Amino acid sequence: DASSTPASISLMGYGNVTDNAEVGKLEFALQQSGTGGQVHAKISGLASGTNEDEGQLAFYTSDNTLTERMRIDEDGNVGIGTDSPSVLLDLESTSPIIRLTDSDASGTPECQISGAGGDLILSADRDDEKSSSLIKFEVDGSEAARIDSSGQILSTATEPTITLKCDDTTLGGNQYIGGFKFEKTDGSGAGAGVVGGIRMRSGGS
Repeated sequence: DASSTPASISLMGYGNVTDNAEVGKLEFALQQSGTGGQVHAKISGLASGTNEDEGQLAFYTSDNTLTERMRIDEDGNVGIGTDSPSVLLDLESTSPIIRLTDSDASGTPECQISGAGGDLILSADRDDEKSSSLIKFEVDGSEAARIDSSGQILSTATEPTITLKCDDTTLGGNQYIGGFKFEKTDGSGAGAGVVGGIRMRSGGS
Protein backbone atom coordinates (compact mmCIF):
# COMPACT_ATOMS: atom_id res chain seq x y z
CA ASP A 1 0.00 0.00 0.00
CA ALA A 2 1.65 3.24 -1.17
CA SER A 3 -0.10 5.21 1.56
CA SER A 4 1.15 3.02 4.43
CA THR A 5 3.85 4.13 6.88
CA PRO A 6 7.07 2.05 6.72
CA ALA A 7 8.56 0.64 9.92
CA SER A 8 11.52 2.53 11.33
CA ILE A 9 14.02 2.48 14.18
CA SER A 10 15.20 5.82 15.57
CA LEU A 11 18.19 6.29 17.86
CA MET A 12 17.97 9.72 19.45
CA GLY A 13 20.44 11.26 21.85
CA TYR A 14 20.00 14.39 23.93
CA GLY A 15 22.26 17.42 24.31
CA ASN A 16 23.96 20.24 22.42
CA VAL A 17 25.38 19.55 18.95
CA THR A 18 29.20 19.49 18.88
CA ASP A 19 31.50 18.41 16.07
CA ASN A 20 32.04 14.63 15.90
CA ALA A 21 29.72 14.02 18.85
CA GLU A 22 28.13 10.56 18.95
CA VAL A 23 24.35 10.99 18.63
CA GLY A 24 23.41 7.31 18.37
CA LYS A 25 25.04 3.89 18.06
CA LEU A 26 24.47 0.20 17.40
CA GLU A 27 26.76 -2.14 19.32
CA PHE A 28 27.28 -5.84 18.59
CA ALA A 29 28.36 -7.69 21.70
CA LEU A 30 28.55 -11.24 23.08
CA GLN A 31 27.90 -11.83 26.75
CA GLN A 32 29.46 -14.98 28.11
CA SER A 33 28.69 -16.58 31.43
CA GLY A 34 30.23 -14.60 34.28
CA THR A 35 31.31 -11.65 32.07
CA GLY A 36 29.84 -8.24 31.37
CA GLY A 37 29.96 -8.76 27.59
CA GLN A 38 32.47 -7.62 25.02
CA VAL A 39 31.62 -5.23 22.15
CA HIS A 40 32.97 -6.74 18.91
CA ALA A 41 31.71 -4.16 16.41
CA LYS A 42 29.85 -0.84 16.38
CA ILE A 43 28.14 1.62 14.03
CA SER A 44 27.97 5.20 15.28
CA GLY A 45 26.00 8.18 14.04
CA LEU A 46 28.04 11.36 14.49
CA ALA A 47 27.30 15.05 14.29
CA SER A 48 29.18 16.96 11.60
CA GLY A 49 30.26 20.37 12.83
CA THR A 50 27.60 22.17 14.85
CA ASN A 51 24.89 21.94 12.20
CA GLU A 52 22.17 19.66 13.54
CA ASP A 53 21.11 18.78 9.97
CA GLU A 54 24.46 17.20 8.98
CA GLY A 55 25.77 13.83 10.10
CA GLN A 56 28.27 11.05 9.48
CA LEU A 57 28.49 7.29 10.02
CA ALA A 58 31.50 5.56 11.60
CA PHE A 59 32.07 1.79 11.48
CA TYR A 60 34.17 0.02 14.12
CA THR A 61 35.60 -3.48 14.51
CA SER A 62 37.73 -4.93 17.27
CA ASP A 63 41.04 -6.78 17.36
CA ASN A 64 40.98 -6.55 21.19
CA THR A 65 40.48 -2.77 20.88
CA LEU A 66 37.41 -1.22 19.27
CA THR A 67 38.80 0.86 16.38
CA GLU A 68 37.16 2.94 13.68
CA ARG A 69 37.74 1.36 10.25
CA MET A 70 35.47 3.28 7.88
CA ARG A 71 33.75 6.68 7.78
CA ILE A 72 31.00 8.04 5.52
CA ASP A 73 30.94 11.81 5.87
CA GLU A 74 28.14 14.32 5.35
CA ASP A 75 29.03 14.68 1.64
CA GLY A 76 28.92 10.94 0.95
CA ASN A 77 32.71 10.58 0.83
CA VAL A 78 33.89 7.17 2.06
CA GLY A 79 37.11 6.86 4.05
CA ILE A 80 38.77 3.53 4.87
CA GLY A 81 41.61 4.02 7.33
CA THR A 82 40.76 7.72 7.72
CA ASP A 83 38.01 9.61 9.54
CA SER A 84 38.24 12.64 7.23
CA PRO A 85 37.85 11.50 3.60
CA SER A 86 38.33 14.34 1.11
CA VAL A 87 37.32 12.48 -2.08
CA LEU A 88 34.60 9.99 -3.01
CA LEU A 89 36.75 7.00 -1.94
CA ASP A 90 39.78 7.69 0.28
CA LEU A 91 42.00 4.74 1.30
CA GLU A 92 44.76 5.31 3.84
CA SER A 93 47.20 2.85 5.45
CA THR A 94 50.94 2.28 5.74
CA SER A 95 50.88 0.38 2.41
CA PRO A 96 47.47 0.89 0.74
CA ILE A 97 46.57 -1.92 -1.65
CA ILE A 98 43.46 -2.77 -3.67
CA ARG A 99 43.39 -6.45 -4.67
CA LEU A 100 41.27 -7.99 -7.44
CA THR A 101 40.94 -11.80 -7.46
CA ASP A 102 39.26 -13.77 -10.24
CA SER A 103 37.70 -16.58 -8.18
CA ASP A 104 36.58 -18.75 -11.12
CA ALA A 105 39.85 -18.64 -13.10
CA SER A 106 42.46 -21.38 -12.95
CA GLY A 107 44.83 -20.65 -10.04
CA THR A 108 42.76 -17.61 -8.94
CA PRO A 109 45.16 -14.98 -10.37
CA GLU A 110 45.35 -11.71 -8.46
CA CYS A 111 45.85 -8.15 -9.65
CA GLN A 112 46.80 -5.29 -7.37
CA ILE A 113 46.93 -1.50 -7.26
CA SER A 114 49.37 -0.25 -4.64
CA GLY A 115 50.33 3.22 -3.43
CA ALA A 116 53.26 2.22 -1.20
CA GLY A 117 55.83 4.96 -0.61
CA GLY A 118 54.01 7.40 -2.88
CA ASP A 119 54.61 5.19 -5.94
CA LEU A 120 51.71 3.94 -8.06
CA ILE A 121 52.27 0.22 -8.68
CA LEU A 122 50.03 -1.79 -11.02
CA SER A 123 50.47 -5.57 -10.71
CA ALA A 124 48.83 -7.95 -13.17
CA ASP A 125 48.83 -11.61 -12.07
CA ARG A 126 51.18 -10.80 -9.19
CA ASP A 127 51.86 -14.47 -8.32
CA ASP A 128 52.39 -15.57 -11.95
CA GLU A 129 49.41 -17.95 -11.85
CA LYS A 130 48.94 -17.88 -15.64
CA SER A 131 51.01 -17.18 -18.73
CA SER A 132 50.91 -14.16 -21.02
CA SER A 133 49.25 -11.79 -18.53
CA LEU A 134 48.86 -8.20 -19.65
CA ILE A 135 47.74 -4.72 -18.69
CA LYS A 136 45.20 -3.39 -21.16
CA PHE A 137 44.07 0.20 -21.71
CA GLU A 138 40.64 0.80 -23.23
CA VAL A 139 39.20 4.12 -24.44
CA ASP A 140 35.60 4.64 -25.60
CA GLY A 141 34.90 0.91 -25.32
CA SER A 142 37.84 -0.26 -27.45
CA GLU A 143 41.40 -1.32 -26.71
CA ALA A 144 43.89 1.48 -27.28
CA ALA A 145 47.12 -0.08 -25.96
CA ARG A 146 48.51 -2.85 -23.81
CA ILE A 147 51.65 -3.87 -21.93
CA ASP A 148 52.32 -7.57 -22.48
CA SER A 149 54.13 -10.07 -20.24
CA SER A 150 57.48 -9.39 -21.93
CA GLY A 151 57.26 -5.65 -21.16
CA GLN A 152 56.43 -4.52 -24.68
CA ILE A 153 54.05 -1.57 -25.08
CA LEU A 154 51.72 -2.25 -27.98
CA SER A 155 49.32 0.21 -29.60
CA THR A 156 46.29 -0.71 -31.69
CA ALA A 157 46.51 2.54 -33.66
CA THR A 158 47.25 2.14 -37.39
CA GLU A 159 49.79 4.97 -37.17
CA PRO A 160 50.81 5.21 -33.48
CA THR A 161 52.56 8.39 -32.40
CA ILE A 162 54.04 9.62 -29.14
CA THR A 163 53.72 13.32 -28.35
CA LEU A 164 56.19 15.06 -26.04
CA LYS A 165 54.95 18.48 -25.04
CA CYS A 166 57.11 21.19 -23.46
CA ASP A 167 55.13 23.87 -21.62
CA ASP A 168 58.11 26.15 -20.94
CA THR A 169 57.07 29.57 -22.29
CA THR A 170 60.68 30.82 -22.04
CA LEU A 171 61.95 28.17 -24.44
CA GLY A 172 64.75 29.54 -26.61
CA GLY A 173 66.46 28.33 -29.75
CA ASN A 174 68.52 25.14 -29.78
CA GLN A 175 67.31 24.18 -26.29
CA TYR A 176 66.94 20.60 -25.08
CA ILE A 177 63.21 19.77 -24.70
CA GLY A 178 63.07 15.97 -24.31
CA GLY A 179 64.23 12.62 -25.56
CA PHE A 180 64.62 8.91 -25.08
CA LYS A 181 67.38 6.95 -23.33
CA PHE A 182 68.21 3.32 -24.07
CA GLU A 183 69.61 1.55 -21.02
CA LYS A 184 71.19 -1.82 -20.43
CA THR A 185 70.03 -3.20 -17.09
CA ASP A 186 71.91 -6.50 -16.81
CA GLY A 187 75.55 -6.95 -15.88
CA SER A 188 76.73 -8.68 -19.05
CA GLY A 189 79.21 -7.24 -21.51
CA ALA A 190 79.90 -3.60 -20.80
CA GLY A 191 77.47 -3.66 -17.85
CA ALA A 192 74.45 -1.59 -16.99
CA GLY A 193 73.98 2.02 -18.05
CA VAL A 194 72.88 4.24 -20.88
CA VAL A 195 73.95 2.78 -24.22
CA GLY A 196 72.27 5.26 -26.54
CA GLY A 197 69.50 7.76 -26.94
CA ILE A 198 67.61 10.33 -28.94
CA ARG A 199 67.53 13.99 -27.88
CA MET A 200 65.23 16.68 -29.25
CA ARG A 201 66.03 20.37 -29.30
CA SER A 202 63.99 23.41 -30.23
CA GLY A 203 64.62 25.07 -33.60
CA GLY A 204 66.20 28.44 -34.22
CA SER A 205 69.58 29.83 -33.30
